[in-house]
Amino acid sequence: MRGGPTSTGRAPAGSTVGAALACALALAACDGARDPVATGTPRAALEIEGGASLGREELASFDAYYEALDPTIGLRHRRAVLLERHFVPLALARAAFPGPRATARERAGALCSVVGNALELRRSGGEELGPLARSALPVPVAAWARDESLLGAVSPPLETADAVLVVALLELQPGFTPVHDHLRLWVVRFPAHDQPDFAVWLLEEQARRKGRVLHCDPDLRAAVPAWLAP
Repeated sequence: MRGGPTSTGRAPAGSTVGAALACALALAACDGARDPVATGTPRAALEIEGGASLGREELASFDAYYEALDPTIGLRHRRAVLLERHFVPLALARAAFPGPRATARERAGALCSVVGNALELRRSGGEELGPLARSALPVPVAAWARDESLLGAVSPPLETADAVLVVALLELQPGFTPVHDHLRLWVVRFPAHDQPDFAVWLLEEQARRKGRVLHCDPDLRAAVPAWLAP
């Protein structure tokens, strides 16, 4: 009889389509949970096994400094220097020492809240460094002490791989170009790790993470340090 139930054993077409749609939605939800972009959280520009990562915004935070320092420095070379000298060691240390780093940031912030000039910072302890070539300074310090307008001023907390620093610019000896400037600084250091020898730890950590890149934005791959590249 036409219009009656069949005996083929197959589910009605509407039921099959509904089940397929439900399955597809479930898979999409699972994928979204794994994909930071799908959840509205941008994926880090660089992710290393062990929890170390670097965001795109932070990577670009020194662009204005390098443009003013020497606009002929190419973006690829700039990225390579930043990753090798600053960002990769910083990312590894942040992943390894979250507690000590949080304490160091808190202590540095507290100091910045009560000192307003180089003289007051000197009275808080620390040491004088320099004159040192700009290229010999930690990248955040060199970028903060960008010109003579900062003479006598006190920096905000500046994060490096092994410490959080508060610095005052005491003297700036101009070079032929800003790249060749020499600076004299007062520096208060707040160690941000629990290792007896941070340099030894960093070398060992680099060996442990060699080739362990989980994600790298395509435009950053050529700048990744050779020891880290998969």
